[in-house]
Amino acid sequence: MNTRSKRQLESLHNVREWHLSMALQAQIQGRITESEFHTRYYQLLGPAVDIDGVRDGACPVVPPQIAYEF
Repeated sequence: MNTRSKRQLESLHNVREWHLSMALQAQIQGRITESEFHTRYYQLLGPAVDIDGVRDGACPVVPPQIAYEF
């Protein structure tokens, strides 16, 4: 993987993590529509940061919609 690809992947990873953070924050503050928006983009960016069949965040990350139910 070349340097540019690594930078692009890192950037996508950062954007994905930002969407997760915003989704959780919106959910805590009761802004469900905003939370759903950010959750969707978090999920959509998952395949973009997929490396060798192992998705970034494949470790136990609780999706916001599940966390909200508890």
